[in-house]
Amino acid sequence: MSFDFSEGFFSLLRALHEDKNFNRLNFVLLGVFLDSDLVKNVKTSPLTNIAVQIKLKGFTYEEALPLAGGLAEKTNNPQELLKFILEWTGGQPFLTQKLCLLVVKELEDYIPGGNEKAWLDNLVRTEIIVNWEEKDAPEHLRTIQDRILYPKTAIELLKLYQIIIQGKENSTESTATENQVIEELLLTGLVVRRYGKLEVANKIYGEIFNQEWIEKHLPSSVADYSQLRNLLADQKWKEADEETAKLMFKIANREIEGWLRVEDIEQFPITDLQTIDKLWVEYSNGRFGFSVQKQIYQDLGGTKEFNQKITEAFWQKVGLVVNNKPYWSEYNNLTFDISAPLGHLPIRYDIETPASVFGVVEELLSHPGLVFQKLETNQESIPPQKLINVEQSVTNLSQWLNNIFDSGWQMVEDILEIKETELLFAVRSQSNPRVIKAKKINLGKQDNIRMVVDVMSISNNQRSIIVSVYPSKDRTYLPLGLKFDILDSSGEFLQQKQLIVKING
Repeated sequence: MSFDFSEGFFSLLRALHEDKNFNRLNFVLLGVFLDSDLVKNVKTSPLTNIAVQIKLKGFTYEEALPLAGGLAEKTNNPQELLKFILEWTGGQPFLTQKLCLLVVKELEDYIPGGNEKAWLDNLVRTEIIVNWEEKDAPEHLRTIQDRILYPKTAIELLKLYQIIIQGKENSTESTATENQVIEELLLTGLVVRRYGKLEVANKIYGEIFNQEWIEKHLPSSVADYSQLRNLLADQKWKEADEETAKLMFKIANREIEGWLRVEDIEQFPITDLQTIDKLWVEYSNGRFGFSVQKQIYQDLGGTKEFNQKITEAFWQKVGLVVNNKPYWSEYNNLTFDISAPLGHLPIRYDIETPASVFGVVEELLSHPGLVFQKLETNQESIPPQKLINVEQSVTNLSQWLNNIFDSGWQMVEDILEIKETELLFAVRSQSNPRVIKAKKINLGKQDNIRMVVDVMSISNNQRSIIVSVYPSKDRTYLPLGLKFDILDSSGEFLQQKQLIVKING
């Protein structure tokens, strides 16, 4: 769907369909998508009148009946137990098979006769529902949650889902925009359409994605982000930091107290947290924001559990120690400028927290709703950045790299033949110095490649190394099965890494 040639591809299918020499062929397109995602104009699509949509549904009892054979090892009533399993899963194929497998694995002896339902109910609650995020392997429930929470229509999806679980009337005859949201919600698999109404797909989903889950993720109705957006747009970083604190206190209903507790962060609506973070990341070009701080904190080994050594290392890393004093006593002396260290802001929300109470920052920077994403830069708005040369930046890094980059290594622009007007990499931070070099490598048989090594200093004793490989100038593909052997300083083999291919990027 992301390729520019998608319309041409569908036109090819149409041509094959109309050619008597090829129309015996059937093509199957598998995926989760709307018609509008697949083609730009449904009415004029080459697939019009020849494509047949096949919607996959959950198992019926008859279709799932072969699974009862495996259950017969654990119960005298396998077919009855299968019915109870389907009551929980609604026939959803993955959940049905997972629950059958749990039954077989959990039981050493037979289920007492007549006690199948109570036993199964307890198994589902203890092994699937309670602390479901930790038990969701292979990942299934988190995928559904992500499909609800992370699209642009997340708020509309949550509100529609809330109407459904509250049992209020909902009609599929709606405006075009409303129909789009309905179709998106159906694609998540969380709901299904039965007899013209939308319902939760199965009992397991209903128990996990309940009213409490909705309230946790719906944005607060008291929050107005316009002032924060304006301050960030004007690069008034200190005022924006203070506005962030006001918003967080208001959302958490802690305006009178003026400080947050760990439980306030635990119950903080994810959508609000993500909105605040997104504004900071966007207007600082990826320098500030909760998710930026989280990445740094976790790279240092930080978790929810307070660890004074790691926390202090985080403060130092993001510039929250001034005059050898922590940020809460030196707030006015912090650097309220874009030149501040990566992850420096926001922090005002924690200033009023009593110094004896730790854990608020740790809880926030471990929040599962915060996902670090590299900012997509606009080539027109951000000028080209010169790559950092080791001789121009940090001594520690240049010493560590001594004798690694020999005379065969050159600047990336030279090897990849990038024009100065083109922007290859995102803006780089001086606080996280990087050395980037490139080299042509001859693999023989005309299979030459161009390799780029990007080394970044994370801390005094940690380095991040990213190796990227590009085809030679006259080729559009890389050799098959390309792998890297990692050796130690003496040349001894340590491990092998398989290449991860990225199309168009």
